[in-house]
Amino acid sequence: MYNELMKANFIPALVVLLVLLLAFSLFANIRLIVSSRASSTGMEFSIENSYLFASPLEAAANGREKIRVTVFVVNREGRGVPNSQVLLRKSPELVLEQINSLTDSYGRAVFDLSTTKPGEYLVGATLSGKALGESLKLVFQ
Repeated sequence: MYNELMKANFIPALVVLLVLLLAFSLFANIRLIVSSRASSTGMEFSIENSYLFASPLEAAANGREKIRVTVFVVNREGRGVPNSQVLLRKSPELVLEQINSLTDSYGRAVFDLSTTKPGEYLVGATLSGKALGESLKLVFQ
């Protein structure tokens, strides 16, 4: 009789305990996911991970042909940092057309460069006064 009474009280108590543990586990996991998302979207950019890309690397120095420079501003995890104002460092002989100097949702800022003076030019990018990535060597012939 004692065993039957114990089984009758034990099973509902065990079910309630398991439901409480499951609810606590779900709450803890949801809290962890939400807090990790909030911290991973931090908009701190990484100088080392950010980079510049140019295409083509050579163009005619006729004032019409352009070299497009794309700057990728990313954080430590490699995710793009949006809404960041990027400045291009360039020689005064280069004519700069800012396609989008404010980074998009992928962390991209886009610029076109042209000139009428042939030569090799170094182009770099800065954000908040800090140089991003390595400078590019562009050639206008």
